[in-house]
Amino acid sequence: MQHRALLAAAVAFVACFGTPLRAATVVEYYHPQLDHYFITPLADEIADLDSGRVAGWLRTGLAFDASATPDAGLSPVCRFYIPPERGDSHFLSASPAECAAVRARIG
Repeated sequence: MQHRALLAAAVAFVACFGTPLRAATVVEYYHPQLDHYFITPLADEIADLDSGRVAGWLRTGLAFDASATPDAGLSPVCRFYIPPERGDSHFLSASPAECAAVRARIG
C-alpha cells in the first residue's frame, strides 16, 4: 500500500505551502467512498476532518511524529495541493529533487 510506504519514509514533514510547522503528530485519515488516504499535521485540517466540516474522512488510528526542523538524518517532505480541475489530491514526496521539480513546474 503506497500510503504505508509514505508513512514509513516520512521522518520530517515540511509544508511547501508557506506555513512553518512545529514538531507535531501527523494523523492519517481514510475516505471510504473515494478510497483515498490523507495525512496532515496541521491543527486546522485535523479539526475540520474530525468535526465532519470536510465530510467523509475517518481517522485510521495511525499517526507518526514529525519535525519541521531540518536536521541531519531527517528527510524533509514537501506537500502540494492539486486542485479539483486537475485531480483534487495532494502530492507528497521525500525526494528533494522531486520537490524542486514540482516547484519549478508550478512556478
